[in-house]
Amino acid sequence: MTFDELMIFYITLIGCTAKELTVESGLANGTLSRYIHGLRKPTANSPTVSVIADGIVSLAHKKDITLDREEIIRSIYIACEADESLAHSLYRKNLRKLIDYMGISLIDLGNALNYDPSYMSRVLGGQRRPYNLEELKLGTAKFFARYASRKEDIIRRLAGLYGCTPFEAGTDSKMAEQTYRYISTDHGTKHSGTPIGELLDRINEFDMEAFREYLHIDTIKLPILSEHRLIDKRYSEFSQLKAAELDFLRYIEMTCSSGHIVMYCDIPLPSHSYDQAFVKNWAFGIYTLIERGVKINMIHDIYRPADELIKELIEYLPLHMTCSVTPYCLKKNAGSQLMHLLLISSTAALSGEAKNSGDPVGSFHVTSEPESFSVYKSQGDVLLKKAKPLVRCYNKAKMSKYLSFIKRCPSVIKSSMSYSAVPIFVLSEELLSDILGRYDLPEETRSLIMRYRDHYRTEIEKLPKDRTIEINVPKIEKQPRSTKVVPLFLTDIFVEDEIKLTYHEYTRLITELEAFAEDMGNVRVSYDRRPMFDDLSVRVIKDKLAIISKRTNPVIHLVTDHNALVESVYEFFFQK
Repeated sequence: MTFDELMIFYITLIGCTAKELTVESGLANGTLSRYIHGLRKPTANSPTVSVIADGIVSLAHKKDITLDREEIIRSIYIACEADESLAHSLYRKNLRKLIDYMGISLIDLGNALNYDPSYMSRVLGGQRRPYNLEELKLGTAKFFARYASRKEDIIRRLAGLYGCTPFEAGTDSKMAEQTYRYISTDHGTKHSGTPIGELLDRINEFDMEAFREYLHIDTIKLPILSEHRLIDKRYSEFSQLKAAELDFLRYIEMTCSSGHIVMYCDIPLPSHSYDQAFVKNWAFGIYTLIERGVKINMIHDIYRPADELIKELIEYLPLHMTCSVTPYCLKKNAGSQLMHLLLISSTAALSGEAKNSGDPVGSFHVTSEPESFSVYKSQGDVLLKKAKPLVRCYNKAKMSKYLSFIKRCPSVIKSSMSYSAVPIFVLSEELLSDILGRYDLPEETRSLIMRYRDHYRTEIEKLPKDRTIEINVPKIEKQPRSTKVVPLFLTDIFVEDEIKLTYHEYTRLITELEAFAEDMGNVRVSYDRRPMFDDLSVRVIKDKLAIISKRTNPVIHLVTDHNALVESVYEFFFQK
């Protein structure tokens, strides 16, 4: 939620006018109006934040509404930082796409902008936030204007990416303007017409560093109390559900430093998802626990419609991407008219029930009192035993488990693969060696890549001829021989170095790939001029499982054998 949205939220919540809040806060006339319309915003640490918070609390009190001043200040602080974090995230994401699309090296870009290439690499990786983003964006725009100056072929390519005509980007000033607009704009999701398309878009676009910035994980640290009071609090209204969840989280944020949390809720998703302030505070609490090493077991209601289940995965996607939150699903439907909520940590529990009817009625209980806690913990243990994984998440820390899983993949009648990068098993040993020879890689990494290529190729070649393999790879337009055009797919072995083929190597690859397909007889090859996702590769073993692999920030594999999810992924990529 941005600052202007937050101001509108509080004005609506209290039921006041902007003028009333201006008077109550003692702000200058017109100041709040400019805030609400997004024309200005205070800095996160300015005295204005406290002044506005005091005005909100005072006005709410006059209307018999109780609000927490510290919670308001925290929300305003986060909102003031949100716009800046978004701008940095958009610049990183869009510039990565731009330089990949044009095959431009960070060395050339860094030199042109008077920045060390290693600094630019850290900026693009999210490890460094530039001091003056506006200056960097203007410099980037001028660089691409010079790069394209009077070169009709480059102007056409950039205009195609920017969504404008070559005429609208035909001069240096127009090209700079179009580039600036492109790197500053949220281009949104491209496949949001279906829930599975939106899920894949969110995975493709997800940026772990931007998510951490959004939650301010590195700037807000909560203490753990060695001694603390017990909590035993009841909520008799369904509308108090979110308050109960946040009270539970605040308590365990202060008391829980290890162990596991079991979470189950079959209460309809809309009661949570519409309130973005709640979602952000909830995510901050969960991520704080994850940072401490707490593992989350999140049990989903498998008996919801498939589209709603996918939407729920989207809702919690940032947490799943940490690999510390494991989504589970129940094998059997309880079939009750009651909806349930159960959250269990090592120090407290939240339990509740709501009536499954048009007019929701429910009650909730947050407790750390030993007798009640013991009962709820037993219920959580039983639920977890009856559940099975919905999606398995593998990051580099789980590399050995992932490779072991890949070797155990079931024998299949048909598998389909769609790559935004080049799968190394289709490369000859000679071509792969030539590509790696251009990079200063540790011998251990080079050896790992070669061994993986040999193993995967052997497994593919051993498949019986009645087992069909579909391979979809990027189609690259003609470019200068030495231009780096497409990366190798190294996500299976969690190699984070980006190793790219030149256009000349790409033409050799296509020749080898088609020869490989002809020799195999059961391999079908197709090409995408613009792959649907630039950071995802997907493999589907038909009717068995789907593997969604993300190449960067973070490098991760999401694996599911849930029938509806596997079918949705297959239909999205391969059903014509």
